[in-house]
Amino acid sequence: MASHYPIETKGEHIALVKELLDRIKSLNFFTKIERAKGGHFIRLDERYEMNEYHGKVDKEIFSYTSPNGEILEIHLDDDNKINQVYEVL
Repeated sequence: MASHYPIETKGEHIALVKELLDRIKSLNFFTKIERAKGGHFIRLDERYEMNEYHGKVDKEIFSYTSPNGEILEIHLDDDNKINQVYEVL
């Protein structure tokens, strides 16, 4: 398993969620969506839940790979609010 480091949720993370939330929920798991500004998103399944680490319940999880190769994993609750953002190394 890759190392996951919890990072502070920033405005840019919230913007990523808003940009793609409707599209990503209609996708099958592990489908890649290219982002117009570069990078891509992948919808992840329940095997990627990290409830025991952040103490909340994940309902939606996706990874974002930026154009420079940084990988973030964003965990959302059932109200589409961010539970935690992890940098994946």
